[in-house]
Amino acid sequence: RRRSGRRAVEPGAGRRRPADAELQRRLAEGNRRYEARFGRIYLVRAAGRTGPELLDLLEQRLTNDPTTELAVTRAQLAEIALLRLKGLLEP
Repeated sequence: RRRSGRRAVEPGAGRRRPADAELQRRLAEGNRRYEARFGRIYLVRAAGRTGPELLDLLEQRLTNDPTTELAVTRAQLAEIALLRLKGLLEP
């Protein structure tokens, strides 16, 4: 099961700064390395985090052993689920 990780084109996406393009390139490469290492897509609660923070987390998680990374992934999925539930319950 492969996912491209691409999003719909955002307004102004063609006018990104070089630093933004470099960050996107590094995130994409990190995602490829993660999938090759762990055999699944990289899951992280992105809400409230900046691009550089997400890259730091990805690079840190690439150093985890498979057992540790599975526990981290489960915790991230729990955070994502809680955020979604809160969104559904808030008026």
